[in-house]
Amino acid sequence: MRSVKDRGMADLVIPPARHLIDGEWVPAREKGELPVIDPALGYPFHSVARAGRQDIDDAVAAARRAFPGWAATSPSERGAVLRRWADLVTLHTEELAGLEARDVGKPLSGGRLNAFIAHDIIEYFAGAADKLTGVTLPTRSPGHFGYTLQEPYGVCAVIIPWNVPMVLTAANAAPALAAGNTVVLKPSEVAPLAPIWTPPSRRSSLPSPRTPGRTAMRDRGCSSRHRSRTRWSPGSRRRCAASGSGRGTRTWTWVRW
Repeated sequence: MRSVKDRGMADLVIPPARHLIDGEWVPAREKGELPVIDPALGYPFHSVARAGRQDIDDAVAAARRAFPGWAATSPSERGAVLRRWADLVTLHTEELAGLEARDVGKPLSGGRLNAFIAHDIIEYFAGAADKLTGVTLPTRSPGHFGYTLQEPYGVCAVIIPWNVPMVLTAANAAPALAAGNTVVLKPSEVAPLAPIWTPPSRRSSLPSPRTPGRTAMRDRGCSSRHRSRTRWSPGSRRRCAASGSGRGTRTWTWVRW
């Protein structure tokens, strides 16, 4: 099978049987692959890599390496990166719509509509990136000042179904990235192409060198350490602090945001 390559954009190339991890196209460790079937015609037109445990480990490790730099990026800069992503979706609407239409088996007009919706979602969370503010809290003691801080979880796993992959990629990855998390993306094995080609994964597309790690995979099980240490939903956590004035003491409580 040949690479899926758009007729109007030389950069839009999805090599067959490859994961996209840490900005690089790499084969599955066990060399497994899955055919991508055109549902309208019933025959395979491409292939994607099938991930095993080692591939998942690689993807999570890449996302963890990217996390400190991405989390330290200012919210306004994260918003700017997401706006660039939204702009690229608009710029390449036809290419992405064509991928989704063939991948899912829907009219090209449906692919375009999903690209428009995905753009709006990404743009929304780009604007929200610098608005994840904390609050001040009343305390019983006049010598204490209570407040909350928003902090990213870390690595988020985003698992999406087949029916509207562009929209669901945007709706899950964009808020996680806006909050300072990194993402490991698992699209559906029956409709993986549009999610695999996501501009935040491509170092040539976005200005930030701190690119979140991503992969396309079929989940054949993940190690227990990923289950316990990796957040499996996007978002941020709220840190509640009671700071004692004059004594330098601080008590932290974690609550889910």
